[in-house]
Amino acid sequence: MKKRELEEQENNKTKKSVVGILKSERLKSALGLCFYLVMIVLLVLAIRANKSNKNEANKKDVVTEVNEQTVTSQVSGFTPIKRANYKYNYTVTIDDNNYIYSGIRYNDKQQLSLTDGKLTNQFYIISDIALTKKNSDYVLSDIPYYYINYFDTGVLEKILLSSTYDEKKDTFTISNKFLDIITGNKENSTDETLNYISISYKNKNIDAIEMDVTNYVKSRFVNVKKVVINLSYSDFGLVEDFEIGE
Repeated sequence: MKKRELEEQENNKTKKSVVGILKSERLKSALGLCFYLVMIVLLVLAIRANKSNKNEANKKDVVTEVNEQTVTSQVSGFTPIKRANYKYNYTVTIDDNNYIYSGIRYNDKQQLSLTDGKLTNQFYIISDIALTKKNSDYVLSDIPYYYINYFDTGVLEKILLSSTYDEKKDTFTISNKFLDIITGNKENSTDETLNYISISYKNKNIDAIEMDVTNYVKSRFVNVKKVVINLSYSDFGLVEDFEIGE
């Protein structure tokens, strides 16, 4: 009996001791500190994991972001050309031959001369209709462009919007497949790209576009070795209205 009473007394003392420890302010402080340390560690790990995921996403998006920003800048700089009031000088180099255009544009009307080094022909373009001078009269003609209709600002804008920035070369490229679509040759679509598209600015506006379309042309005209199109613009908003034959 005494032995059992002694055991009960010992158990009671142990329970009281444990309860005392649990009620101890030191233990409460220690447990609280451990809890906060664990929470801080978990928070740091969560922040690192989130940062790592963001970095991966940024790496994947960086080229797309550069393209979007650059194309937006291009389209913004293209606005004066879209307003269709300017002077222009175009040069199309096909192998060793230069075809030089000098003209003015007022809304949907254009007046220009085309020189191939030997002959100079006079043209008027009204919307998508071309007239060429024959003796003292003007007769219907094809619009005098080579391979891409660079007289059509809508076509040029599509080329800019579809171009892809090459960070290493600091130039832009566009697939021949897209050029086939805008020139109506869908059956010949390929995935070859232009050698480059180079764009020059003046006062944040595009004043020159150079396109090497050699790959595009060679896939259709095997005897052609090189084709470069240079488009230069000036005197935005300064061209006055004119009539045919003036």
